[in-house]
Amino acid sequence: MIARSLNLVGDEGLEDLIEAAFGLRFTDAELASMNSVGAIHDVISAKLPEREGSCATSKVFFRLRRELMRQGMARATGPGTLLSNEVLARPNATLRSLSRATGLRLPPNETGPLMTGGLLSILAATLSFMASLVLQQQAFAWLAAFAMAAGLVLAKLDRGRLPPGVKTVGDLARQAAILNFGRLAAEGGRVTKDLSWAVLCQVLGEALDLDPRVIGRDTLIYPAEKAAA
Repeated sequence: MIARSLNLVGDEGLEDLIEAAFGLRFTDAELASMNSVGAIHDVISAKLPEREGSCATSKVFFRLRRELMRQGMARATGPGTLLSNEVLARPNATLRSLSRATGLRLPPNETGPLMTGGLLSILAATLSFMASLVLQQQAFAWLAAFAMAAGLVLAKLDRGRLPPGVKTVGDLARQAAILNFGRLAAEGGRVTKDLSWAVLCQVLGEALDLDPRVIGRDTLIYPAEKAAA
């Protein structure tokens, strides 16, 4: 079933994600015309006309494979190859390293349990500090300092987890191709309306935690005041 509206409430962060994925900038007039997902796609299609070229996912895959092999993965690496134990052990560091080496935007990793524990410790530190001010008890101040130090240490030690849906080199390449569609197009990648539509829906779906398949051309974009009405 196609969603009738996304109620994006004028999300500037989402606008930035779309612009980054397609490597373009929207004018104020174009933004004002975007009252549906189809209208967004029409603007993108006008800025990125169709043309033949190389497969963006393949280009990304070979860039990633070259760097992963340099970091120690087997030479027989293919799209279905599971990411190595070294990658799984240090997702934060690996994704940063791959992004720097390939020049590609990669999907963000998820936080691991240590980061979650660190954030909870920092929250506890904040509450303890507030309690020390209200109750004038030094013990709460010491507790706040300890909890803050523990939270910062845990956050720094967290190695993260791979992005959702990423288990193989091909998974990572497909997600990276979406995030770098505009740049890859500028480098000679193939551009079709079907491809740009799929990328747009994927970006919207991931940002809004929504199945891309429920997004249609007639799905409306409501600003905040209309969404609340």
